[in-house]
Amino acid sequence: MKKIKKSVKLATFVAALGLGVSSCSLDLLPLNEVVLENFWTDKSDVESVVASCYSQINSGKYLHMIMAWGEGRSDNTVVGPDCPESLRFLMKGGLKTTNEYCDWAELYNVINKCNTVLKYAPTVAEKDPNYTKSDLAVNSAECKALRAMTYFYLIKTFKNVPFTFEPTIDDNSIEQMYADQKSDTEILDILIADLEGCEMDAIVRYSEYEKTVGRITRPAIDALLADMYLWKASNAELPVGEQKIAYEKCYVYAQKAIDAKRDIYTKDNIPGVNLTKLIDKKVLNKYGYP
Repeated sequence: MKKIKKSVKLATFVAALGLGVSSCSLDLLPLNEVVLENFWTDKSDVESVVASCYSQINSGKYLHMIMAWGEGRSDNTVVGPDCPESLRFLMKGGLKTTNEYCDWAELYNVINKCNTVLKYAPTVAEKDPNYTKSDLAVNSAECKALRAMTYFYLIKTFKNVPFTFEPTIDDNSIEQMYADQKSDTEILDILIADLEGCEMDAIVRYSEYEKTVGRITRPAIDALLADMYLWKASNAELPVGEQKIAYEKCYVYAQKAIDAKRDIYTKDNIPGVNLTKLIDKKVLNKYGYP
């Protein structure tokens, strides 16, 4: 939004003091522009918004929704006596917009935060020497993965959904709130390409065990890509040749995720926590780990 120029005449003030002061002008910025200019300045700003992406996902409503859309509609769950009518309706396949379990807001909040980081983090890399290109690549990979995962939940449940990679941050971008719908197949291809483009930027493993299991890593992106390719391959309308390629890609990425975890479990010289000491040997043996 352009700066609003306002010329402030000081005639009354000059007359009172008898001073020959000429008029001056003040630059007044809209509130949202002031916030943006003052916020995206250093590494901590980016890290705080990235952390908020995770915290939004860990919020009760986000998790509640994806559980209802996924496992809640599977044969693994049954309707209990205290199940709300809206959830009963969803479990029968009803997806009316009036149903509280069809509320997309929490998921699009996550998507919008990820879009915002991806738009403004590069400007921080130009301002703050402590925020390196490597930091930018890692944070971008994290946000792209969280965004892709969230869109994946949406298209698996609703198929065609509003889709955008642009953030809604002020009145100028308000139209992004009404982004055009894209088909589930088109969105899936876009997400796969986006993740494949950033896969190698993600950290393989954090030095602290808690961060490794709580944040996006390269094996996590590989696992997500495997799931996406499997979903793509299951599309009966896809030509047989493309289905075969999708299955092969699913295998490749699943194997990459498995191999990465195997390395973590077996290589004692990796710095940080030795995960073999945190897992029962019987469990390791059961899944083929030495």
